Amino acid sequence: EVVVVGYGTQKRSNITGSISTIKAADLSKVQSPSFDNALQGKSPGVYVSSNGGQPGGGIAVRIRGVGAINNSNPLYIIDGIQRDPGNNENSNPLATINPNDIESIDVLKDAASTAIYGARAANGVILITTKRGSSGKAQVNYSTYVGFQNPAGNLPKPLNATEFAENMNAAFTAAKQVAPFADPKSLGAGTDWMAAGLKQGFMTDHQLSISGGSAKNKYYISGNYFKNDGMMLSTYFERMSLRINTDNQITDKIKVGNSLMISRVNARNNGTGNRVFIHGAFTGLYQALPTIPVYNSDGTYGGPTDLRLERQGNVVAGALRPTVVPESYDIIGNVYVEYQPIKNLTLKTSLSSNFGFSANNYFDPSWSYGLINSAGLSSISVSNSLSRQWILENTLVYTKSFGKHNINTLVGTTALDLSFRSNNQSGTYDTDAFTEIASGSMKSISTNTNSSQESLASVFGRFGYDYDNKYLLTVNVRRDGSSKFGPNYKYGVFPSVSGGWRISEEAFFPKSNLISQLKLRGGWGQVGSDAIGNFRYLARVQSGYNYGFGNQSAITSLGAALGDLANPDVKWETVTEFNGGLEASLFNGALNFSAEYFDRTRTDMLLTLDLPGVSGLRTITANTGEFNNKGLEFSLDYRKSTGDFQYNVNANLTTFDNKVVSLGDRGAIFPFVYSGSGGSTLIRVGQPLGVFFGLVSEGIFQTKAQVDAANAIDGNPATFYQVAGTGPGDFKYKDLNGDGRINDADKTIIGNPTPKFTFGFGGNFSYKKFELSYQFFGVQGNDIFNIARSILESSGRAFSKSSSVVNAWKGEGTSNSIPRPIVTDPNSNTRLASHYVEDGSFIRLKNIQLGYTLPVKAVQSLQLYVAVQNAFVITKFKGIDPEVGLDDNNSAIAGIYQDLYPQPRTVTVGLKCAF
Repeated sequence: EVVVVGYGTQKRSNITGSISTIKAADLSKVQSPSFDNALQGKSPGVYVSSNGGQPGGGIAVRIRGVGAINNSNPLYIIDGIQRDPGNNENSNPLATINPNDIESIDVLKDAASTAIYGARAANGVILITTKRGSSGKAQVNYSTYVGFQNPAGNLPKPLNATEFAENMNAAFTAAKQVAPFADPKSLGAGTDWMAAGLKQGFMTDHQLSISGGSAKNKYYISGNYFKNDGMMLSTYFERMSLRINTDNQITDKIKVGNSLMISRVNARNNGTGNRVFIHGAFTGLYQALPTIPVYNSDGTYGGPTDLRLERQGNVVAGALRPTVVPESYDIIGNVYVEYQPIKNLTLKTSLSSNFGFSANNYFDPSWSYGLINSAGLSSISVSNSLSRQWILENTLVYTKSFGKHNINTLVGTTALDLSFRSNNQSGTYDTDAFTEIASGSMKSISTNTNSSQESLASVFGRFGYDYDNKYLLTVNVRRDGSSKFGPNYKYGVFPSVSGGWRISEEAFFPKSNLISQLKLRGGWGQVGSDAIGNFRYLARVQSGYNYGFGNQSAITSLGAALGDLANPDVKWETVTEFNGGLEASLFNGALNFSAEYFDRTRTDMLLTLDLPGVSGLRTITANTGEFNNKGLEFSLDYRKSTGDFQYNVNANLTTFDNKVVSLGDRGAIFPFVYSGSGGSTLIRVGQPLGVFFGLVSEGIFQTKAQVDAANAIDGNPATFYQVAGTGPGDFKYKDLNGDGRINDADKTIIGNPTPKFTFGFGGNFSYKKFELSYQFFGVQGNDIFNIARSILESSGRAFSKSSSVVNAWKGEGTSNSIPRPIVTDPNSNTRLASHYVEDGSFIRLKNIQLGYTLPVKAVQSLQLYVAVQNAFVITKFKGIDPEVGLDDNNSAIAGIYQDLYPQPRTVTVGLKCAF
């Protein structure tokens, strides 16, 4: 088996690093707009989580656990072209690539394998190789499928109108305010906003490819159309793509070729991701008041009519009313020339480019729904962006065998230039007649432009050696220079060394069918990261500030000011990793097993640190701290063929143990504080990254006597155990320091979002013309802070809640888990505390597919299949789905669940045909 490595290929038996491979046959079992979604559960050490089920939504891929705090994405290289996966939960740049075009995916996991990529490889490397032509008769392949989608999780059941009115009356009465509803029973069921805002999703895909060629000229050409209409109103993802790959042997010494992909994507998501700082459109569905109709009797949209209740917008109107025209274009390609002047020596030059253009036009006419309106103004926004990437690479490869000695050497250079610019304009009109910026007299207009540019210059080399196919050695080194750092630390050097011993090739090793292959390998290496913004080593003037003068902080003046403190000594974040592994093949290769240990330490972590207010500046980017992540990986694969029956089963498991070793002169960092909750995520020395920090719950005060007894603990009648307004029906928190009062000193670590281990297992069974495949994956031992539950079961705020609040505390002994309804919520019952931290462990049947190959002589092959994705999930988590991604790709803000577009359960019927 040949494995793709950095700038080349190697035989699997000679690999000394940690590399996993996923083939096209495995990817084809999952019908998805993006190939990274098909990686779930396939490989040890590779954890893939979805940021919700929105069409074309973001996917978080983590190799061997937590990566850099500010950017955990691996480096993606597609046919030698670097591709940024982005940090947006609602969109996925990798979804512009047609998964049907992919031949294989190789995941480079340890530093010994990734050091050849240096500065961009701190979080691992994913190499994608697309399909290419082969000599022979033209091969035509056509595939298509249609899929029907419904929510796979347990959607929250909101209150009906009567239940909502009763809950609000109780909440207002408890706060000694007038109840808003005179006769709740008369309201009936009211509006089911979940039914109004959700629908059955639909997915379709068409793929046509032709490949072939002669001994000297080969080609692969494909076209693809994919569309996914989402389960939520006005959410969709549509892609059209074209790929052309060619390889041409011009002479015996010269070979040229290219890879080209052109794609067009239209996508709309309505802000439905899992961002912890916003309430997205899906949150609006279950918070919408059931007493308000979607449409009034005259056909206009309904809206709130009572000032005492939350003035929630009409979510259906928000989805259907605006005209949104989003589109983006990508051109990704490279051309290469190979020259072989003498035997065993190959020179290659390749030029790669990636051009991306996006345009979004938004028009929202003036509106009025009940007591809320747009003040008679329509809204318009237009945004355009252009990104450009050039990469020039030159490599020289020399291979030589003499006697039992085999060497493989590589030297090369890389020059990368990346630029981005965007323009955004928005404004309002007092008429709906104008639908574009600057057409007519605008009431308001604002313009924002942005541009950036960065570059990287590198030299690298690799030396590979093996003796008698038994003793293996690989040495890599790369030197990178990044424009993101100042002259003090512009360059970094990243070396690695790894070795292997094929024990089964030794003369003393017994030759038997029991153990046919046995190999030990180990490696050490360093890679780096420059994952910060540009020019952080300089003092930068930034606009858009409201600056307070003197003691009159309420009086501000809009202008420009120094935003961040310059740090001329900011430098590379360095990752040092040791990896050791054992590989075994038993029963003539029928059973394959591997076990690995990894220990990865990040030093000089790149962090954006807050500065004291007296400095007049906001932040500084600095190298501080050390972080360690280690674990074990296991994989097992068994294949068997008996007559017409063939099958293979596989399983993998990865354990994780991460710890913050140092934070420099800082004892702790709070990367996320949940507004008004009194809790946060925490980075503290000696603890895992991003643990949950808050109060420990001790149930609910059942009687006033219990509240009075708690207030009397410290013996001071002027103080309170919690707050003055705490009463029966409120949460009680644990006094950890024993002072008789609840305050910040009683906060502690109440959860860890990092799983103890992840796993996956699957199989493929075929009998004559039938084929059955399945794939499970899951996580174990992680916690989730369920913000959505704290909102849906909140005692305050006059919006709709989960139907579980019907069982809220109403008197002694009625509930010890859901607090009393009271609109003022004096006890802050929604704060981050242990009762909202839940077990996030789960196991999911990701995909199951049954296919049948028809005996049709007119074509080479014809297969029909039916598949189900996200068939079921087993979990204790109370939210819609336990698969929670990251916020803004920040590893320290993980496991926080708020507004999650539900994962779809997709039933697919498809056809594959080869001519």
